[in-house]
Amino acid sequence: MRNPNERGSQHARFANIATLLKDCGLTSAELAKRIQVYPSTVSGWMTGRHKPPGAVIAYLSLLAQIKALERAA
Repeated sequence: MRNPNERGSQHARFANIATLLKDCGLTSAELAKRIQVYPSTVSGWMTGRHKPPGAVIAYLSLLAQIKALERAA
């Protein structure tokens, strides 16, 4: 049986992808092309059907930080 608190953190992670995409100025289709996955894969992450790999979260987080630094400069 799953921990009920774990589910909430998973939903936050999926919402985080949408926020990170917005912060990066990317669409889900652009992300899919950059990381060479099907657009439906990204859609699955955003809707919560599938768990995104940690590397994808790390990539988007880094890209969002770079974009923020560029805007601040």
